[in-house]
Amino acid sequence: QVKMTIFPTDCLYELEYEHWFNENLKIDTKPLTIHEDDQIIITSKPPFMATYPTGRHSFNCVTVHYENIHKKPLHSIHRLDRETSGTLILGKNPTISRSISFCFEHNLVKKCYFLIAKNKLNLSAQSFPLTAEERIGRSKDFFSRVLMNTFDKDSAEGKEAKTIFRFIDQIDNYLLLLAYPHTGRQHQIRVHAAAHGFPLIGDKIYNGDPNLFIRYKDKVTTEQDYEELELPRHALHAIALNFPYDPNINIAQLPVNERNSKNIKSIMNNTKRTIFTTPIPNDLREWIKSKNKIKSKNHSVDIDIDFDIKQLEDKIKDDMDLIWSNISSRYPDAFPEGAPYEYFTEEQAKEAVDFSEKILIKVREHFKV
Repeated sequence: QVKMTIFPTDCLYELEYEHWFNENLKIDTKPLTIHEDDQIIITSKPPFMATYPTGRHSFNCVTVHYENIHKKPLHSIHRLDRETSGTLILGKNPTISRSISFCFEHNLVKKCYFLIAKNKLNLSAQSFPLTAEERIGRSKDFFSRVLMNTFDKDSAEGKEAKTIFRFIDQIDNYLLLLAYPHTGRQHQIRVHAAAHGFPLIGDKIYNGDPNLFIRYKDKVTTEQDYEELELPRHALHAIALNFPYDPNINIAQLPVNERNSKNIKSIMNNTKRTIFTTPIPNDLREWIKSKNKIKSKNHSVDIDIDFDIKQLEDKIKDDMDLIWSNISSRYPDAFPEGAPYEYFTEEQAKEAVDFSEKILIKVREHFKV
């Protein structure tokens, strides 16, 4: 016989504590469901919730939460750092999980993050868009699992990384930005932001003194540390995912001899792309409200805070529409990443169309759709 102890959800924060000003911080244990169908769940992960059980964080996890609801195992297709909030995909079966995992592996999933950063170099709207391409690798001088270093783009050290930062608004000496990562290195957005003079508020590692992270974990954080952080967690929110999704098409059902990278990529890119977005979370909204009034660079007078948050979300949506409107969901194998259709000759384009449509006919016949 096995005895199990079931803990009420509202006491989980005591088991997996976080602290702020030397007092336990009550954390959110209920992710917000954005979309659910027979194949996937799209959820907005709250800060301080792990994606799946790891280390001492075995209870307050996204997978555990939804497995308790559905009474069956679910599949975490990708992950977010525990302090990062935002859009997360769970698969309800292995086959759809493999299909979407393929999209992540082959850079077919486009991501957008919202962040609040300190403006240490007095940057302005004219400083953006800013492309960060420093290579990223583990630190040799600090805990290697924790701290990541940057290296020159042409260096042999570290791994290739690329993030595009775009300006949304400014509050006093803070920047409200969007980040579009083109690669997925550990801490990539935080590392690139700090390297270019705008570290995220609440970042315990990349705010200038990584030892702050150790003091925080040892619960010996100083008043000066709290003043430097301003938030209990780094201000990073995965606000949207854009990927090809059709619950009726599953690459795992393809005949083995047709299950190669080129065919699968062609299939997924002929699948309609869907954008899933999640709202700016409460803690970041409250931080903005704590500033009382926003002095926007686009206004000559103070404006109402609630109005400006709505305007902020509208600006974010407009920027994503602008950036992602250029993503072609048809025939991308015919041309380089992001290249417009007209960059190719009529003959090349026709060959690409013919090839993709032949593949699509086979897939539709196989899936009977």
